Amino acid sequence: MKTTDLSARRQIEISVREELLPGLSAELGDWDLNRLESFRGKLHALHAFAFVHDTGDFISLRLCAALDATAALWELLEQNEITLCYLRRMETIRTLDLGANLAAQSEIIRAEAIDLGEFAAGAIASGLGWFTDTLWVELARMDHHALCGSHAPRLQDLFWQFIRQAATDSRSLSLQEAQDRHAKMTPFFQLLRNPQVPSAGRFLLLWQLYLLLVALNLSAISAHLATPPAPADSAP
Repeated sequence: MKTTDLSARRQIEISVREELLPGLSAELGDWDLNRLESFRGKLHALHAFAFVHDTGDFISLRLCAALDATAALWELLEQNEITLCYLRRMETIRTLDLGANLAAQSEIIRAEAIDLGEFAAGAIASGLGWFTDTLWVELARMDHHALCGSHAPRLQDLFWQFIRQAATDSRSLSLQEAQDRHAKMTPFFQLLRNPQVPSAGRFLLLWQLYLLLVALNLSAISAHLATPPAPADSAP
């Protein structure tokens, strides 16, 4: 292997071990889109560097997998922000509508001559308005539940991508072992689609698992680079 290749491998190892992996230890609350964008930029820069210096398919595939996981996490964070914002607005609208209707009903009650017909019509209108607003709130909540469920197949694909790459490296995965892993993972992915599980809990779980996939791929690169490359055969 060329000296420049060894130098590139060393730079990648240092970047992964001293910068990228420690960056994953931040609290979940610190992972907003700005932080994620900065982290993905470092991954892209390292991937480009590895590609130009031809450091091998192992490193390139692992960096691509880490980028795929961060892209999925980006979508999760962005979609969650949008759906939560919509849900909060619907709840606020429902509360404001109810307050306005109750204020109008109070004015009717305080009037010297109460028009029972007007009061009854106002009460019915208030009830219908609350019912309609509640439907919109429930639809917003359903959207938030569906968000987590829609990420289950994406996460499943990424985990199988990691399993395939690890098995390719070791060449130790039989068909029965692959089927056993599928059977063990199936209940977990069903949990992510279960509407009975609070969406906030499923969202945090997805968040952690996407970061876990990034860490697994970067750790694989670090372990790979820690192993000295086999010496090239000398020419006769």
